[in-house]
Amino acid sequence: MQTDVAGAGTGTGTGVRTIALVSPLGGTGQSTVVANLACILAQRGVPCLALDLCAQNALGLHLGRTKPVKQGWAHLVDTGQWWGDAALENSARVRWLPFGIADVALLERLYERLRNQDNWLQQQLAALSLEPDSLVLLDVPTWPSPLAQQALRCADLVLVVLEASWRAQQIHPEVQSLLQQVRASAVHGVLLTRFDPRRATQQTALHALQTQWHGHVLPHVVHEDESVPSAMAATDCVAHHMPQAQAAHDLQGVASWLQDHMHITSSAPGAPGKKNA
Repeated sequence: MQTDVAGAGTGTGTGVRTIALVSPLGGTGQSTVVANLACILAQRGVPCLALDLCAQNALGLHLGRTKPVKQGWAHLVDTGQWWGDAALENSARVRWLPFGIADVALLERLYERLRNQDNWLQQQLAALSLEPDSLVLLDVPTWPSPLAQQALRCADLVLVVLEASWRAQQIHPEVQSLLQQVRASAVHGVLLTRFDPRRATQQTALHALQTQWHGHVLPHVVHEDESVPSAMAATDCVAHHMPQAQAAHDLQGVASWLQDHMHITSSAPGAPGKKNA
């Protein structure tokens, strides 16, 4: 997938809904999930914008970039410019706002801004010019962090991403604390990832987490298979690169779950839809 510049204007869209993907753990494949959901939704004709809130600046590597974006929204905000001018679009018609490369000093200034303006992210999102009924997908930093806290307060739906592992079973209190930051009207669910059914320990962990989070675990578990790194190496999304793969099937299911819970319908299959992000 090639990447082109596509700045995001100002102005509030109608019926825009925000979905935050977050985890207290690193290495859950969260950025992979965000990027692939954005690609699948775009293929279905659902207007969406993916927003990288992580200083690791990795989301673009799952959206067709071969190198991290140097100048992203964090730099523009730091220098008093409009953050939407950092928006990019790839050949799959997926738009996203990269975080960009940031040093420690820039991050400290950003976190100070967030401490002084506890609704900063909400205001920035409201100012984006998005097509009506758009989805904004937030790739949220590892909890806890100032940006993660603001993202959870903005979200209409929160997906907690946990790998099927023993360590994920041990952080139930941390996830409960995370969910207390979610606004009362928001929907929330738990997405289990990186599942390898050949490993007995992961099968045990999967069943334990499904019991632990009874009623909140999505019916779609994202399996770990070779299609994910293969698609990334090909600068493509899994569903397009290897549509027959198990992980592609799983991610299609997650996208459908999101659409059902956000009451969003697809346009004609494969139609990208108009983009004003």
